[in-house]
Amino acid sequence: MRVVAMLVLLLVLAGGIGASYVIYRLMETKTVALAAGAAWVNQPDGSRCLIARFDIESRTNGVWYLDAPEDVSVSGTVAVIGSADEDVGLRVYSPVNRAVYRTQGRTHEASFQFVAEVRGDYRFEIDNRHSAFAAKDVTLSACES
Repeated sequence: MRVVAMLVLLLVLAGGIGASYVIYRLMETKTVALAAGAAWVNQPDGSRCLIARFDIESRTNGVWYLDAPEDVSVSGTVAVIGSADEDVGLRVYSPVNRAVYRTQGRTHEASFQFVAEVRGDYRFEIDNRHSAFAAKDVTLSACES
């Protein structure tokens, strides 16, 4: 009787470990570079603007770079195309890896503004790691002035 009880206990433990592994694999996240053929367009007021569009898979942190000159104000929006229930997080880092903008949690649309104190590539991280199944279609518009 003890042997049967021990075998049942081992079977239950093995099943729990197997289920935990499957759940762990589902929770795996990745960071990917986002490619967008965005080009700067000169505006009548002297500023330059661009619009980029990205598809971000579920459980993914998308990274995109914006080359900004020194002492330029950069502003714009990041928005999820679709239902208002769909949201992403946004973080922007300077070329020296200092956070210059961060949303509080996740949002359907976020407006950002910062001064590029250093010339170089500013890293935009569009975070969809919280979404287990839903990919997001995201637009980013930015202007320099």
